[in-house]
Amino acid sequence: MNKLLKIQLVLALIFAAACSDDESNSNPNGDLANAKLSFAGSTSIVEVPEGLASASDSVAKETYSFVQLANEMTGLIGNFSPPPGATTSSKRIVPANGRVKDGEYLVYTWEDSGFTFVYQLSQTSDSYAFEILLKEIDSAEFLRVIYAEEKKDQSEGFLRFYGAGSESDAALALYEWKREGGVFSLTVTYNIGGFKMEIVINADKSGSMKTFEAKELVYEIEWDSEGNGSWTLYAGGEVDSSGEWTV
Repeated sequence: MNKLLKIQLVLALIFAAACSDDESNSNPNGDLANAKLSFAGSTSIVEVPEGLASASDSVAKETYSFVQLANEMTGLIGNFSPPPGATTSSKRIVPANGRVKDGEYLVYTWEDSGFTFVYQLSQTSDSYAFEILLKEIDSAEFLRVIYAEEKKDQSEGFLRFYGAGSESDAALALYEWKREGGVFSLTVTYNIGGFKMEIVINADKSGSMKTFEAKELVYEIEWDSEGNGSWTLYAGGEVDSSGEWTV
């Protein structure tokens, strides 16, 4: 968990330098100027019953902490916007650790604390893309920190976090989400340590979670709309123990 929190801290520092004070930039790029990820403005992309939050069971508490981690990370990313006074352009910037697609672009650029930041938006016929790049002011090349895509109908999307200042094109963390028939699914993969969690939330806030370490299933957890639940712990692919809780 310490490494996951370090990723979260890096994100927080980036956005603290870059988020606006509820002011907006005017520009002529129409849809792109207003494009945001579907969870923008929300701190609870994963909504669970109040009973789960208050449960005394240790596994229920751990489950809720994972939910909160997902909410905090997506909240930071989804609420991102450039600061007042950022320069705008339609000329795309290609990072040293990634490629960019053809299409219409809206690019915001600004400087803060010795770095040049870029918030780059683009679109195709059915999706939006969002990128955050940075470089030291004296450096020649930008590095990609975040890349996200989402369908315009908000049915599915993904976000990759590359780390602040990393020259690698391998993502440190991957978020993938999907909405279908009132069911919301979120998969979070941290390539540091091989941690992965799969969360499924139904319309009544009942749901399930699976966690993996080094690709092996560790926990399988389910809860109902009131927050009552059950869990199974695995070790080496076999059931190690199980239990349940009530609220």
